[in-house]
Amino acid sequence: MDNSGMNNRNFPEGSFGAGETSIGVEMRLAPGASIYIKTGNCQNRGARNYQEDSFGYSNIVSSDVVSNKGLFAVLSDGMGGLTNGKEVADYVVQTSISLFEALNPTRKISTQLEKIAESINENVCAKYGAGATSKAGATLVIAFFFKNRIYWVAVGDSRLYCYRNGYLFQMNEDHDYKNKLFRRFIDDRGKLETAFKDPQRDSLVSFVGKKDLPEIDVSLKGYKIMPGDIYVLCSDGIYNAINQDLLKNHLVRYDAQVASEQIVSSVLDARLPGQDNMTVMVIKCGRK
Repeated sequence: MDNSGMNNRNFPEGSFGAGETSIGVEMRLAPGASIYIKTGNCQNRGARNYQEDSFGYSNIVSSDVVSNKGLFAVLSDGMGGLTNGKEVADYVVQTSISLFEALNPTRKISTQLEKIAESINENVCAKYGAGATSKAGATLVIAFFFKNRIYWVAVGDSRLYCYRNGYLFQMNEDHDYKNKLFRRFIDDRGKLETAFKDPQRDSLVSFVGKKDLPEIDVSLKGYKIMPGDIYVLCSDGIYNAINQDLLKNHLVRYDAQVASEQIVSSVLDARLPGQDNMTVMVIKCGRK
């Protein structure tokens, strides 16, 4: 893949996902039908001097493996305010994919995904400390595609979106202080403007590296995959910097790999001061 045009934005050079991730794989949608999936990814470190995002896919080269085992996508954003962010993000991704190998789709998937998140968190806390004394932290978002359904587990504020019929839906919840303040307002225990003005509104209340994981967002039964669906995993460096209409335009107009590159290119074109690391993974679903 030619990355030269992507990095000429007066930003430090970033690293991009391998082109092989655009290989198509086939999954059963229903008896007598199939869903064809193409994946893509792209990342850049923005205005930062280092890249603390990490991402990965399970085996996407073999259609047989995906049809029998499913597709597993994971993204982690190392927390810049703590040390060892990149190390933890890499560990989260590598360990998630390793634990995926033991996942049994015939058993309750939500429980297994939740245990993956808890196991990773326990190990990170044991190595780096936990809670207020933690020396490392990272977000986690996992999307698992099996047969005709998608399941996920998430901790922190990295996101999973679904684009369907012209609409873009955020599937997981951000674990930040702002949402906690929103819930207080809904419960008549706070003011709405506080959620928008509090200086700590974007602080994470749950992340890998925080003891006992106060919040884990997991899909209990999953959701049906429809032909034409486009799923997006991304770090906050993406969704905080790009207009949703532009994001949707890229998703519809281009294939998965080119859409990923165009999304990152649009973020760089915005030239936002202090642009964060950015990573995006795109999974397109359709009939063969």
